[in-house]
Amino acid sequence: MTEVMPWDVDAPDTPMTPAEADQAFRELLDRARAAQVAKRIEQLEIDTEARREIARRARADRPCIVESLLDSCDVDTVPPPAWLMNGVLPANAVGFLGAQWGAYKSFVAVSWACHLAAGTPWLGRAEFSVGTPVKALYVAAEGAHGVAQRVSAWRRLNGGLPRGALVILPRPARLNDEGDVEELLAAVRERGVGFVVIDTVHRSTPGAEENSATEVGLAFEAAARLRDECGATVLLVDHAGHDGRRLRGSSAKGSDADFLLMIELSGESRATAQRTLVASKFKDAPADGRWPLRLRAVPDHPAPVVEIGEVGAAGLPDGFGDHPWWLDAIDEDRAAQLVGDGRRVARQIVQALRHVDTPEGLTRADLRALVESAPGDRPSKTTWHAGFALAARAGAIEASPVSVARFVLGSGWGR
Repeated sequence: MTEVMPWDVDAPDTPMTPAEADQAFRELLDRARAAQVAKRIEQLEIDTEARREIARRARADRPCIVESLLDSCDVDTVPPPAWLMNGVLPANAVGFLGAQWGAYKSFVAVSWACHLAAGTPWLGRAEFSVGTPVKALYVAAEGAHGVAQRVSAWRRLNGGLPRGALVILPRPARLNDEGDVEELLAAVRERGVGFVVIDTVHRSTPGAEENSATEVGLAFEAAARLRDECGATVLLVDHAGHDGRRLRGSSAKGSDADFLLMIELSGESRATAQRTLVASKFKDAPADGRWPLRLRAVPDHPAPVVEIGEVGAAGLPDGFGDHPWWLDAIDEDRAAQLVGDGRRVARQIVQALRHVDTPEGLTRADLRALVESAPGDRPSKTTWHAGFALAARAGAIEASPVSVARFVLGSGWGR
């Protein structure tokens, strides 16, 4: 007896018509889709259970909502906001220091980090008192050379700092990379850091679209973890927009921030502009401070320090406090690569680009104007072209990623 197989039983006696074949095909697709839907539902149910379990475990590490409720009868017991540095840096907060290039924002951030590490009022002024010394971490995302010089200048004027009070990371810590964020969290916890500077946000969020509220929000949440998990204040040094009065990119930056400080420029030219530190936002305190800024020479040191005061009122050498980009020295190994006709101009181009932290770079006209603003004789047209060509041949400058008409420092020539 011949065995009968299922497909023999189910097989039609006559071939299917095109309509029947089409119907069978649709039924096959429906069954396949239903199977996919069921599998997806099962996975979503597993995901939901997993999130509940994660939340349950995390709940054990923090006060529950019921325990955190505050009765209206007890509102007078809520303590006032605390400050790391009175009037400018709140405790346990994330905020921005924004400015255009050449506005002294790195000078200010370095000065704050040094004074907090020393436990002394900013610039010796009682209004900027510091309660206790705070360990600081400075993420020099644009290179450690300029930051190190500024710290060295501060130490020359104010004395040394205890070892470990202020440490510098000489490379970016990417706020949009989970691995880097975890390493940063571990470093802050292990060292007991209470003040973190990220200089700059642009270099610390490679590939991020700064006009995207979502991508900006992810970077901000990484900084917020330093605040929430480590109790640190995080200062995000950032670029300003074209008007110089608001942060560049998404408005989510200012909206999410616990505090916002801007350095505004006023004057007909950047070289002679007055820089003014403006308190634009404090989440838990009035924001109404304005302080003029200038640079102060440090005896026998190539770098200046920032101080409060009007430009031109400190008796400094002509031009010193107005545009001191030429004070950022080049290390000897790099300088040795710039030998030939126009070497002075080539080195000045590198110095200018090191000081100017705009990611778009500068045009040839911008660079020439900066070189001509430096102390000493103005270079001739021939010398200028020779210096520019020398810098290009040495790889010290290269085309900006946003425009072939703009130039940035070459790879390895950063600050």
